[in-house]
Amino acid sequence: MSLFKKIQRLVKKEPDLIPAPDLSRILRPDEMPKSAVSEPEAETSIDLDAWLARDLKAISEAWGDASMDNASGERVEAFRTAVHNFHGVSGAYGGGALTRLTGSLQRLIADDHDVQMQRALINLHIQACQAASLASADESDPIAMAVCESLEEQVEQILANRPA
Repeated sequence: MSLFKKIQRLVKKEPDLIPAPDLSRILRPDEMPKSAVSEPEAETSIDLDAWLARDLKAISEAWGDASMDNASGERVEAFRTAVHNFHGVSGAYGGGALTRLTGSLQRLIADDHDVQMQRALINLHIQACQAASLASADESDPIAMAVCESLEEQVEQILANRPA
């Protein structure tokens, strides 16, 4: 099924799951909403911390919806989309641990296997993303890299043991 058809189906079933598009990343600073621009340098500066906080909140909230026992497929797909989007912009936040963690999380939730079975590991990924964002963890942070390596190894073990 094409992405367009999935979005159409999702909008019809649960329109509140589709977030409003974030155009602030493609608009000039003078066209952006005040919440995305830091003061007093409103003309030249973008508040990446505000974007990072919003993206972390988006994956946390989407996971809260998707992790419920009776979560619909649309809620799980909304979580996958939030993780995918966050991974895509993680480089703007410094890359490093955030890019590795979101990449590992994407691999874990990429297919149609039940995400409910991996709640603990998904929670650990999200918490690690939150911790990495507070510490601005890059490749030179040995603790962040050890956490990334451990979570990546766990994901690889799960993927290797999944039935095809």
